[in-house]
Amino acid sequence: MRSRYAAPFDVATAKGIALAKEARAEVRGYRTALETLRKEIKAPALERCRLIDDEAKRITAERLKIEEPIDQQIKAEEQRREAEKAAKARAETARIAAIAARISGIRNRVSAVANQPAAAIRAEWTQVQALELAPADFEEFMPDAITALDETRAALATVLLERVAYEEEQARLQAEREAGNKPDCKLSAKRKAHCHFRRPLSGFLLPANTSYMKKKIIKRYFIFYILWYNS
Repeated sequence: MRSRYAAPFDVATAKGIALAKEARAEVRGYRTALETLRKEIKAPALERCRLIDDEAKRITAERLKIEEPIDQQIKAEEQRREAEKAAKARAETARIAAIAARISGIRNRVSAVANQPAAAIRAEWTQVQALELAPADFEEFMPDAITALDETRAALATVLLERVAYEEEQARLQAEREAGNKPDCKLSAKRKAHCHFRRPLSGFLLPANTSYMKKKIIKRYFIFYILWYNS
C-alpha cells in the first residue's frame, strides 16, 4: 500500500483528485477497522482488569475491617504511654521544685529576721537550732538541705551577735543621753567581764584561716554567753 500510494496525486485534475479520495478512503478504512478490532480485542482484557480492581477493593475493605481496630488499640496504648510518661515528668519536676522550695525556706529564715530585734532573732535561732530535717522531705537532696541548715544556723548566730552588740550600744547611748553625762568607764562587774570577753573573741572570730567547725563552736559558745549576759 505504501508503494501504491508513494507517488503524489495530481489533485489539480478531476481524475487525479478522484483517485486521491479513493486512496484516502481505502487507507482510512483500514485504520478505523484496526481501531475497532483493537477495542474488540481489548474489551475482555479491560473487563478482566476492572473485575480485578473491584475484587482488590473488596478484599482491601474487608482487611481494613480487621486491621483498623488493631491499629486503634495500638495507637490508644501508645497515647496512654506518652500521657503516663508526660505525667511522670510533670510529677518529677514538681517534686524537685517542692524540695528546692523547702531548702530556700531554710535559707530565707535569715533574711526574714535580719532587721528584727535581738529577741526575735534569738527566738528564730533557737527554732533553727532545734530544727530536724526529715530525709523523706529532701530525698536525694538531703546533703544540700543539711548544708543550707548549717549555713543558716551560722548566719543567724552572726546576725544575733551583731544585733545584740548594736542594741547594747544603742541602750548605752540612750542612757548617757538621759543622764546628760559624758561616757564613763564605771561599768558593772558583769559588763566589764562582757567587754573583756567580747573584744578578743570578736577579733578571734574573724581570721579567714579559722576552720568552719572551730568558728561554729566559738560562735555557739559566744551566743550562750550573750544569752547569759542578757538574762
